[in-house]
Amino acid sequence: MAGAYPDLPNNRMAWHLDGSVGITISQSNVVNVLSGEQMATLNDELTATGVEMGDANDFNGWSRLGVVFPEDRQLTHVFVSYRGDGGGGLTGPSRFPTNPDYLFTSPDTTNGLDGTWTQRLNPIPWNTSFQDPTQSRLSTVAVPTSPTVRGLYIGVVKGVSSSEPVLSALHLYGKITAATDRLELWHPTSDVRLAPAALDWGNTPRSTTATTTFRVKNRSASLTANSITVSLVDSTDSSPSFTDAHDLDIGSGYAATQNIGNLEAGAISGVITLRRTWSSTQPLSAWATIVRAQASSWT
Repeated sequence: MAGAYPDLPNNRMAWHLDGSVGITISQSNVVNVLSGEQMATLNDELTATGVEMGDANDFNGWSRLGVVFPEDRQLTHVFVSYRGDGGGGLTGPSRFPTNPDYLFTSPDTTNGLDGTWTQRLNPIPWNTSFQDPTQSRLSTVAVPTSPTVRGLYIGVVKGVSSSEPVLSALHLYGKITAATDRLELWHPTSDVRLAPAALDWGNTPRSTTATTTFRVKNRSASLTANSITVSLVDSTDSSPSFTDAHDLDIGSGYAATQNIGNLEAGAISGVITLRRTWSSTQPLSAWATIVRAQASSWT
């Protein structure tokens, strides 16, 4: 257990940063590509932002929001939250929707419309309490059969109301299964993928400091990852900053970013230390930041 919360069910995908494409699909199959900012709002811990789905004047209509991945992935869990366009949580079908009606996945789609699609959840249990960020830790839903996917979409059916369905959150859990040239966060001593709870601080008091460790592995079968930078990226930030309260060390002192040099195919880096330093005024809530390893080139 990560403090008062259950451990994350799997590694959470940073799908807004990893080359995935987010789309909305209208009832008449009109596709709109989401911006990077829109995708980031879906993968954070805030309810105030989101992506509108459907037309407020299209009563009893439906729309979809999809994600197309750049490679095969195993999808094991999702967290979905909706709200109305006036803000706040849903109060039930009388507000606007029945519920997010379904989750479909595809092993071969290229654009969110083509390919073979299989229904995985109907309905998707929807969360209406996302004003409380802890709900994203408490309300994840298992996806039956843990499918290998190249894309997914969820759908919402509007009720008879002028209120617009707004998707506040779409958190996806799983892993990349394709053999690709990529970097992964790795266990500090064993040759295994870093566990989902490894970088989770759990419940921690203000005015405290702690550290944990990890490594980086080059999963390529043939290419060298050059000039690798390990950095910290905002997911949902606070004031004072949650992300800025973290830094990294590879043996030469703590800094916001570290360059760990090159890694040949299959190689694992030295140990990297992640430190958190909470101030006396650190905001109380459930916060998240992203540890990112990125190569400048592959040769």
